[in-house]
Amino acid sequence: MLDVFEFEPEVDMELLPLLAFATPHVAGYGLEGKARGTTMIFNSFCEHIGSELRASANDLLPQAPVPFVRLSREWDEATLHNLTQLIYDVRKDDALFRREIAKPGSFDKMRKQYWDRREYGAVTVAGTKETNLSQLEQLDLKLRKRNESKV
Repeated sequence: MLDVFEFEPEVDMELLPLLAFATPHVAGYGLEGKARGTTMIFNSFCEHIGSELRASANDLLPQAPVPFVRLSREWDEATLHNLTQLIYDVRKDDALFRREIAKPGSFDKMRKQYWDRREYGAVTVAGTKETNLSQLEQLDLKLRKRNESKV
């Protein structure tokens, strides 16, 4: 997967067919990233003018389409793949990128009109000790651990 191109907005069209996935430099363009940026600016402005008013990015965000997932067995690569597809299907961005990139101005247009993609942090994953969730936390997924076993 490649999200950053050396001479963007120009894209090396000979490189494109060699990539499994390509996107128009949209890292940080998810809904959570936009909300974090907005609240940083707002909070800095409030501090600058001496206001105690503050905002939290979570206050600006709607509930994720799939906000909660419960695992009943230890996760594996297939589980991680399915979980990722629920949150962000990179194939959607890749298909759009390949279809549009040859059009003049399309790289910047795709970024400016980027859809409200969610990040891993929008989803809470629950499971028992046996589901071994700790590694998923490194992806910024919210975890809810339970001690009881689920059949």
